[in-house]
Amino acid sequence: MAWTWGAYLGTEGLENGIRCKISPFSRHHISIAFTKGKLTGQYLNSVMAKQDAKWSGFDEAILCDVNGFVCEGTGENLFVVKGGRITTPPLSSSILAGITRDTVITLAREEGIPLVEANLTRDELYLADEVFLTGTAAE
Repeated sequence: MAWTWGAYLGTEGLENGIRCKISPFSRHHISIAFTKGKLTGQYLNSVMAKQDAKWSGFDEAILCDVNGFVCEGTGENLFVVKGGRITTPPLSSSILAGITRDTVITLAREEGIPLVEANLTRDELYLADEVFLTGTAAE
């Protein structure tokens, strides 16, 4: 079966950016779920986080882990740009090892853009020069 996918976060989101909310729902912890797999039941907390964001007037939710570190969007990996350096959460932070995430990391390193994988706090999002999300469906 094949169908037209369309813009995951809407055409306006692609052109003008999106509004995100830190979700009250936490990303699954590695000791309670298989966080590295795209397993149907694991999407429930992402669905709940997305619904909460939409009901609150936002386009997308950003989930933190159980320790309060920023993880990812409901279906995307997250990157923060500050002072010309890109930071993204490490794979040990309960995030999915996204193909598009890996591509961004590879391209940044090939272009000589400083990139580190490190835990991110909420205030680092607020103080960032730019925050972007990547995913195969999200573009």
